[in-house]
Amino acid sequence: MKEDPSGTHEFSRLFPVDKLRDRPVHESIEATEEECEALSRRLNLVALKNFEADLDLQREHSGDVVQVSGNFRAGIVQTCVVTLEPFETDVSESFKAYFARPAPAPEGPDLPVEDERAPEPIPASGEIDLGELAAQHLSLALDPYPRKPGAVFKPPPGIKAEGEKPNPFAVLADFRGKKK
Repeated sequence: MKEDPSGTHEFSRLFPVDKLRDRPVHESIEATEEECEALSRRLNLVALKNFEADLDLQREHSGDVVQVSGNFRAGIVQTCVVTLEPFETDVSESFKAYFARPAPAPEGPDLPVEDERAPEPIPASGEIDLGELAAQHLSLALDPYPRKPGAVFKPPPGIKAEGEKPNPFAVLADFRGKKK
């Protein structure tokens, strides 16, 4: 999770890592109308009707790593790529993320190898932005080419569909079977 240089996000819910002890903590977050409006602009949506997430945080690996497991639900309005009409749909998804305090840089000429599963660093503030984490996972769940249910693409008149291209060898069919 990248830190915003301005320090603010459209939907920010900071959780202090020091608040997390031996037991898991459950957090439920919900975006306000203003936050939904700002997120819809960021995600290029017609509208974000609602956005909420349920998150469970717990320490792993002797307390060094924080695991965030959650799921979100959102009511969105997108523009259909076929009809260009707005349509409503619901999006929901589960996700996991891992955070850990940054390890000191290794000494020597060897560079560390990045691991996909490596935890994100906990920001210097000691707080994980749960709202931004949920917003990032919402952005990943959005269909980049949304289609309204039942929308069918019809090519403009005079343009043949891809499967209807003339075969350049069709004229040779007349020569088959003819012998000189």
